[in-house]
Amino acid sequence: MTKNAILEAAQQLPLKEQETLVQELVDGFGTDTEDFFTPEEKAEIDRRLDAMAADPNRGIPWEQAKEEIRRGR
Repeated sequence: MTKNAILEAAQQLPLKEQETLVQELVDGFGTDTEDFFTPEEKAEIDRRLDAMAADPNRGIPWEQAKEEIRRGR
């Protein structure tokens, strides 16, 4: 099966199943990110993690963010 055929099949799934599929694919990458992120991306991730740790009440829950994205806010 080609990548395009898989993508087309995945796009036919209900949205919730698409989300689950994406999460399962991401989870399958494992925890070894040595070759996955560039040094710049790693630095940005670290910066954001530090900002989150400094102010854990900043931001909004994922479900709320997802709804706002869907509504085009």
